[in-house]
Amino acid sequence: MSTTMLPGPVSLSLVKSASPPANGVSYTAGERIMFSFEVTNTGSRDLKHVTVSEERFVNGAGASLSLATPISPRSPADFDGILASGESATFAADYLVTLEDQLAGGEITNSAAASGVSFGGEQVQAHSDVAVSVALPRPAIDLVKSVANRPAQGTAFTPGERVQYEFTVRNTGNVPLSSVNVTEESFTNGNLESVRLDGPITAPTASTEY
Repeated sequence: MSTTMLPGPVSLSLVKSASPPANGVSYTAGERIMFSFEVTNTGSRDLKHVTVSEERFVNGAGASLSLATPISPRSPADFDGILASGESATFAADYLVTLEDQLAGGEITNSAAASGVSFGGEQVQAHSDVAVSVALPRPAIDLVKSVANRPAQGTAFTPGERVQYEFTVRNTGNVPLSSVNVTEESFTNGNLESVRLDGPITAPTASTEY
């Protein structure tokens, strides 16, 4: 009596993950998301032409995104597309979060598929999704005004001396700011009489004298 050996099952698994954001909670514009794709041959037959491709990559507004770097093998670095039964390979790619992504809020969602072919010609696929949180825009600004110079006698300014004021503006929010400017609101002497600056408030790193 002869025995016929049937080929074992062909199967593949894909586990996708993303690096954590700097604050441990949500990404902001300018941060880079590192995606990792672990592909494992979970069947009993070897596979060839194993690869990973994007299926869907969108931000919170549903806008399609593109990876900064293509999905490519990371471990082993010389991966030739062949996975023996039980073996794994890791692929990697990254994405730079934009201001548009942050304004959209919500999550950045990435769906990928791993595929391979048995040496008998049978195709197999596996799918995996990962979503990362994006911080909602929180614009904020801070202003610190100080005197940049000291009086000649060390304690108080006298008539004819110049007072150099310095304005330090800091973006304390989580989004870039444009058209940043500083204007004088109230400027009086000891008698609460209005006085004027000798010149306009200058550009960053400069000061204005009175």
